[in-house]
Amino acid sequence: MKHEESKSVYQPFDNHSVSGSTMNRKLSAAFLFILLLLSVTPLTQGNSAGIHNQSSSCYCHSNTAGTAATVTLTGHPAQYTAGATSTLTITVSNGPTGTGGGFNLEVDKGTLSAGIGFAVNVNSAQNSATHSITGSSQRSWSIDWIAPATGSGVTTLSLAGLASDGSGNNNGDRWDTVSYQIPEAGAVPNSPPSASNALLGPSGATTSSTLTLSYSYSDPDNDQESGTVIQWFKDGVEQTSLSGTTVSSSATAKGQEWMATITPSDGSDSGNPINSNTLVIQNAPPSS
Repeated sequence: MKHEESKSVYQPFDNHSVSGSTMNRKLSAAFLFILLLLSVTPLTQGNSAGIHNQSSSCYCHSNTAGTAATVTLTGHPAQYTAGATSTLTITVSNGPTGTGGGFNLEVDKGTLSAGIGFAVNVNSAQNSATHSITGSSQRSWSIDWIAPATGSGVTTLSLAGLASDGSGNNNGDRWDTVSYQIPEAGAVPNSPPSASNALLGPSGATTSSTLTLSYSYSDPDNDQESGTVIQWFKDGVEQTSLSGTTVSSSATAKGQEWMATITPSDGSDSGNPINSNTLVIQNAPPSS
């Protein structure tokens, strides 16, 4: 949140009504007066109109001196209903003495609206809000959040809040961050699948046998299998180049011990891994 000064522009009076020397003296006095105002006016924010995309920190403000600030967000639902509007209240407490402050709130789903008043600015994408110039002299703000469409899933609200000491520099300022995850109302949590009956064959496998893995897949939500991981082990060492349900005879040799581990997945969650039986590769009989 970098300092951004807004400078007043002096408008000279009608130069036909005074002499040149009188006018020059008045211009010089007015210019010095403006400089004096700029030098003593406190800037309560790193940027008095706020900066978007800073919800992870107020990177250009010190955060080491004095009492720590605390930022909170209230008014958000425990679960959201698609399209519903919630009025959120952002509060920065503790920190340095004074009333100056600022914030940046970002949402990954849904939209933000400044609502009534002039203390809050919302970007054109409606996913980020900050304090305005008017709102930089306070430590509490309100903003509306309109929940996303049905099926959007969990939404995250990320917030950074600043307490300013009003000194005109950032050394005495303190900031804090917080995030909230809000699930969709009525959303049914996914249940992970399970695997069973893992069998590695054929029984009595030889150096000429193709190893074949079979297992049963089950999902309590009737989700289709997606993303199941199969790991192959030879003599206790994982063979990372293998991932399917078969191993060619060219990869095996007499006396090796082979087994497989199956971790079932429905594309959203993974179940508990299970192990197959272990096969010891036998020598293939000579061909006649």
